[in-house]
Amino acid sequence: FHRVTARHGDVDFARPFTDGFTDRIAAHIGHVGTVGDQGDFSRRHQVFSNDELGVLTESFNLMTEQLDLARANAQQSQHEIESARAYLESILANLSSGVMVFDDKLKIRTVNRSAEQILQIPLIHLEGLAIDECVEKEPRFHLLASEIQNGFGLTQTGEWQRQVLHFSENKDQVLLLRGT
Repeated sequence: FHRVTARHGDVDFARPFTDGFTDRIAAHIGHVGTVGDQGDFSRRHQVFSNDELGVLTESFNLMTEQLDLARANAQQSQHEIESARAYLESILANLSSGVMVFDDKLKIRTVNRSAEQILQIPLIHLEGLAIDECVEKEPRFHLLASEIQNGFGLTQTGEWQRQVLHFSENKDQVLLLRGT
């Protein structure tokens, strides 16, 4: 019987200490939920003590501050990339020279309107296709595609240049092809 009373007394004695601790943990969990569910990294939780929970709260505040800064930096970088892309697209669109950009697998990444006008071949719809696929869709692109493949295939310096005679309906043209 004395043992039960002692245990009961221990529990009653500890309750005032754990009630405040559990209240702080519950508040901290609510703050964690705000960050996790809503992505709100701007709020900081007040630190009430120097115990383990206080250290945990301070660490969490530091982490959310770092996440908030990282998110802001990522958004700024994304904005700068979008601005640079729009600027380059504007330059390409207004160049009188024809420009075709290929990736390392010779897929067309970008073509400007001047390239279509000079070659008199619709090319914009070929963006994203490999050069062989472009020839299948636009047979008139065959000679040019062959020269481009040869240029990139034979170069050891990474840069090449050649002249190609291009026959079109209106006139024959000498084109200067340059690859880097």
